[in-house]
Amino acid sequence: MMIKYLFLLCSISIFSQSAWVKTKGELYTQLSYNTIPNYSTIFNQKDAELSTSRLISDQTIQLYAEYGLSAKTTLITAIPFKRLTASSTVRETTFLLTIKEGEMNTLGNVSFAVRHKIPHKKYAIATQLQVNFPTAAYNANTGLRSGIDAYSLMPSVSLGKNNLFFQSSFGLIFRTNKYSNGLFFNLEGGKKFYKQLWVIPFINIVDSFADGNIQEPINNFETFLNLDKAQYGGFGIKLIEEIKPNFGVTAAVGGAFFAHLEAKQLSLNVGLYYKFKKK
Repeated sequence: MMIKYLFLLCSISIFSQSAWVKTKGELYTQLSYNTIPNYSTIFNQKDAELSTSRLISDQTIQLYAEYGLSAKTTLITAIPFKRLTASSTVRETTFLLTIKEGEMNTLGNVSFAVRHKIPHKKYAIATQLQVNFPTAAYNANTGLRSGIDAYSLMPSVSLGKNNLFFQSSFGLIFRTNKYSNGLFFNLEGGKKFYKQLWVIPFINIVDSFADGNIQEPINNFETFLNLDKAQYGGFGIKLIEEIKPNFGVTAAVGGAFFAHLEAKQLSLNVGLYYKFKKK
C-alpha cells in the first residue's frame, strides 16, 4: 500500500502530551519551523480525494516553552505564527473558483496548559489541562484560515515508563462556537544512538465526533484549511540530536493511515531547543 504523507504540525493544536514534568525552576524552550509546500489534494473520509481551488502552502514558526512551577506542576505554552499562501489555480478543483490569489501572515491558535504529576513508584503519570484560544484569523477573499474560531478545552492523562523513554496519552477535546468535539491518542517510544541521537517512532490519532453544526464560509471550502470535523491517524519518526546537555535540534516526518479534510502532502518540521537550568 502506498503511504500518503500527512500534514504534520507537531504541537500546534495538541502539543507535548507528556508523562514527565520539569523540575522546579527549569525552563525548556523550543523554536520550530514547519513547512507544507504547495499542495492541492485533500484527504476525504470516503477515499475520494478533494482538490483545492488554488495551490496552498502552509508555513509555521512556533515558540514553545515549559516551566517547572513546582516539583509536581509544569506550565506550558505554544505560540504559532502562520504564513499561508493561495497561489496558482488548480484545474481539478472540487469547487468553482471564487477565491483570489494572496497570502496571510498571522497567529494560529495560541495554547496554554498545566501539567501535574501523579506520584507512582514504577511509572510516570501526569494529568494535563490545555486551552487553545481563538486567536486565529480568516480572510474571506482568499479563503485562508490560520486556525479554528473557537476555544478548545483538552483534558488528558499520560503514562510513561521510568528509566525508559516510552509513553502514551489519551485526552478529550471540547470546543465552543458549534465546532465538533473529539478525542486524541498518542503513543511513542524511543532509543538513543551514539550517546546523543534519539530516534522516536510515534502514532498520533485525532478523532472528530462530528457533532458540530457550525456554518463555515463557502470560500473556506476552496482551501480546506482548519475546517470542522477534520481528523487523522498518523505515524512517523521524531529525531532529537543532543548537541549539548542543554541544547539540541529536532526533526520530524510522518504518514497517515487515515485522514479527513487534511492536506495530502509531505511536511518538514525542524527545531532548536534550549534548557535553562535553575542555579
